[in-house]
Amino acid sequence: MAGSYGLLVLPLNGRLLQLSSALRQQPEERQRATNLFRFSIFYLFGICGLILWSRSGAAALLDHQVLHLLLEHWSTGLLAGL
Repeated sequence: MAGSYGLLVLPLNGRLLQLSSALRQQPEERQRATNLFRFSIFYLFGICGLILWSRSGAAALLDHQVLHLLLEHWSTGLLAGL
């Protein structure tokens, strides 16, 4: 179940890094700090929601489907270069 959680949390992590990098470049801009603060609250709720979802049957089904797709493409050679 950790696979689907890991995939779904990537966009949240990316946006958090983007906002924190923007604030680091211009730390005096109040709007950037406000944007980062607001997103950090959303981020925490999102992480909690994903943790709850990752324990559900839907997450187990998604993990199974992703694993099946990876194994299928691995056998056809599409992922051989990775």
